[in-house]
Amino acid sequence: MNQSHSLFVNTPRNWSEYYGKISVFREYYLRVNDLSDILKPMITEQSEVLILGCGTSLLGFELSANVTQIDFCKPVIDHMQLKEQKSEYLHMDARALRFPDCTFNLVLVKALFEFQDDIQSICQIIIESHRVLTKNGILLVISQINEEFMSDSLDIVKWQKVKTLRTPVNNCCQNGKEERPDVQIFVCFK
Repeated sequence: MNQSHSLFVNTPRNWSEYYGKISVFREYYLRVNDLSDILKPMITEQSEVLILGCGTSLLGFELSANVTQIDFCKPVIDHMQLKEQKSEYLHMDARALRFPDCTFNLVLVKALFEFQDDIQSICQIIIESHRVLTKNGILLVISQINEEFMSDSLDIVKWQKVKTLRTPVNNCCQNGKEERPDVQIFVCFK
C-alpha cells in the first residue's frame, strides 16, 4: 500500500488514538465541489448513498441525498454524530457491511484503500460494496493507489462498465507542502 502509511497499523485502536488528537473536519484529496460534475448525474434527493470509512469528512453533509456513513473507529462516529446530524453515522467495518443486499444507489470510497493492510481487505470491501449496491448502482472510488492495481482489484466482481478519471488533488486537502500525485476516480457501474 502507500509507503507513507507503512508504519501505521490499520486497527480501530490506532485510528481512535489518531482521531482523538483531531478536533477538526478533514478532507482527503477532493471536496464535493470538486466532484459535482461527476456526482450530479448519479444522485437525487431520493438516492441512498453509503460512504465507507468516512473519518471526519464533511462530504456526506454536502450531498443532496439520504446519506449513511460508516467508520470502524468509534470515536470518529461519536464525534461526527455530535457535529453533523444530516447523515446517519454507524460504527461498522467496511469489510463486513451489516446492510441487506441491494440497499444503496451509490457507494462512495474516498481515501480508504490507502489505509488497508493487504489486498484481501481491499477486495473484501469491493465485494461488500458490490453486494449492497442496487441494480444499476454505482461504486465511486477516489484513490491515489496505482491505477493498474486498482483496476485489477475492481475485477474481483462483475461490473457493467468501469470508467477511470484522473484529477489533481485539491490544494485545500493537502496536509503539507509536498507535491501529491493526481487522484484517480473509478466509476463502477453494477
